[in-house]
Amino acid sequence: MQLHRRIEDNHRESATPHQSFVMTRDRLQGLIICFIGVGAFVVLNIVPVWGDYFFNCGELVYAARLAASAQHALLNGDFPLQYANDYDVTLRPIFLYYTPTYYGIAGLTQIITGLEPYRVMLILITVMALSATCGTYFTTRLLGGGPVMSGLAAATLPISPYFMTDVFARGAFAELSAWAVFPWMAYCFIKFCCRPQMQSGLLFILTTGLLITCHKIFFPWAVIWLTMLGLFLFGFRRMLALSPHLILCGSAALGLTAPYWANAMLLGISLNIVNTLNDVAFWPLTANLSVFSPLSYLHPSLVGFKNFNLQLGPVIVLSAVASLFYFRNGQIRALVLTTAVIALFVCSFFNAFTFWRYLPVALLSIQIPYRLLMFAITFGTVAVGIVLTAVARDSRIYAYGIFCASLALLFASFWWRVDISHTHVSQFYNVDLANTGDAYFENDGPKPAVLNQAPLPRSLIKASGNSATAAISTIHGGPVVMPVQYSRRLTTLVNGKPSDISNSNGLVSIVLPAGTSNIYVQRDEPVGFVTGLGIAVALIMTLGFLVRRPSTQKLSEAGGSSEELPASS
Repeated sequence: MQLHRRIEDNHRESATPHQSFVMTRDRLQGLIICFIGVGAFVVLNIVPVWGDYFFNCGELVYAARLAASAQHALLNGDFPLQYANDYDVTLRPIFLYYTPTYYGIAGLTQIITGLEPYRVMLILITVMALSATCGTYFTTRLLGGGPVMSGLAAATLPISPYFMTDVFARGAFAELSAWAVFPWMAYCFIKFCCRPQMQSGLLFILTTGLLITCHKIFFPWAVIWLTMLGLFLFGFRRMLALSPHLILCGSAALGLTAPYWANAMLLGISLNIVNTLNDVAFWPLTANLSVFSPLSYLHPSLVGFKNFNLQLGPVIVLSAVASLFYFRNGQIRALVLTTAVIALFVCSFFNAFTFWRYLPVALLSIQIPYRLLMFAITFGTVAVGIVLTAVARDSRIYAYGIFCASLALLFASFWWRVDISHTHVSQFYNVDLANTGDAYFENDGPKPAVLNQAPLPRSLIKASGNSATAAISTIHGGPVVMPVQYSRRLTTLVNGKPSDISNSNGLVSIVLPAGTSNIYVQRDEPVGFVTGLGIAVALIMTLGFLVRRPSTQKLSEAGGSSEELPASS
């Protein structure tokens, strides 16, 4: 029986009241296990650091500062988030070019609760862990995992090695927000491939758009891995038949989020960060067998970092070994193979050949190969739930034995108590953006005659939204450098008249006459929200036309064969 037909049948089956009660109870069992898993994560990792000092993590203080900046922008009515204006340099498109989602939610939560950024960030870590866990659970259930085994597998996600590394070693909050969304994106993708309908299509578009605004560098890789999974699950013929629908969904998501990726892309190599994409960093950290090790491994170059684990973890590895006895199951085979291929990219194919430098820029934007562990662990955790379900049909003792052994190994080898730093939670205002903050500076444009001139004091500039104003007095006139980020998209008026500007190490340099000058600077992006929304609506209407009844019938006839979906138990 074809996979997509089996899933449709699972949702169409009529049930007696008693059967409905049993099904509801089963669903609740799995969700309760997920909540218990996230609760354990909170008790073990969040509660101990809920104090007056940051936990010890490299970029945590910078993230708290950016969260406070988002709060200030929202209070000033700057929505949707685009520019950060409360740093020493104004009109910085950090939200527009980096991520608006996590910091927007963090800023809104600060406004609602009155909590400082650090505690809001701890709350959001919990929310993101819960979202990733539940999304993984429902995806596992959709592919045939039993409620208990799916819940047990998903509950291990927050304590998986790389998730813990992302939170407590890296402080990669944009990546964590993408992780919170990706399992739901995978769920909607599989749902749509099983039965193309407008509802599942819209959900797929929304989750894809949310992933882009969380961290757009993951979008092209998400497309690649979901396509691979779809080919393994549904076959080439069905994926080919669905390709127009999926292209429309992806294009609509890109349209909805156009300002957050197109404006940066149009700047090309004039954006500093683009010039670093060809240099894929830190690939030697995983260019060995350590990714597949069920035990903790720390690369020698990371001796200064504690618990920087870049492994799939024992739960996934031991379940993958057990899956070899059930490889005839199409869902297990698809998920294990997809996880293995992603892991090979993580370890750069053990440096057997050089390939990163030859990839397109859109793929090189990932910058660090080990970031792909987000996908590998998500698919691997789904595979764990389905493998345990298959093992439980033969012997529940073996299923629980495999899970308990891998969980014990996970805690013994990977879990650690998070350290507390000496930085008080109120000291985040003392820092600037991470990595010197010049990644999104532009390097083109005319250069000033006077180089390396110190900028004017920040107190002279008033900035809000996409504009900045100042009244500056000079005795003799001449060039001055303003603490405003330079861009060729700036319009500058001096005493109401257009004025030329130049690029002084990423800041605006302008020649002023003697006396007092009233300066007005406004930044306008070429791709706006209305344009993107219009494109998205047109594409969604086209998708609605494609998923009409005759097309659906043709898709059913064109669907490729797959293994029968294991019955939920």
